[in-house]
Amino acid sequence: MIEFDFESREAAASWRRRIFDVGYLFYELLIDRYLKENNKTYEALSEKESDILLNLYRDFYNNKVSKNKKEDLESIIEQEDLEKELQKYCKKVKF
Repeated sequence: MIEFDFESREAAASWRRRIFDVGYLFYELLIDRYLKENNKTYEALSEKESDILLNLYRDFYNNKVSKNKKEDLESIIEQEDLEKELQKYCKKVKF
């Protein structure tokens, strides 16, 4: 709270949750794209495919999206706007 100048502990905790929420949303959008491109349902996704998608997500989000860009994404309030920005990154992931 003090280090990042938040008004309260609750505000700092909310920001911390947001960091994870953005990453999770990117992962969900990546899965959705994969399912659509492969004409599959989530239930039909194999364990191997799930593992591959998780690794693709981790690698791309952790290594290809800069810290500054992640902070920009985390500051987007509107879900629709955030999804639009994240979709741009999803399109760059190669299955």
